[in-house]
Amino acid sequence: MKAPRGSGAICLVEDDSLVREFTRSVLVDLGYSVHDFGNGDDALAAIDAGLPAPGAPT
Repeated sequence: MKAPRGSGAICLVEDDSLVREFTRSVLVDLGYSVHDFGNGDDALAAIDAGLPAPGAPT
């Protein structure tokens, strides 16, 4: 049975780099675009700066 394919962008915040890399890999394999960050401050700074959706024209 194949897993359903996702779409869209996910902002992944995880301080454990091994967990973050594994989770990012799984989400990308499922079809999601992923922005990953090691802490909430970095994620919020990127969002405040206008983090574009992956694949969006810049």
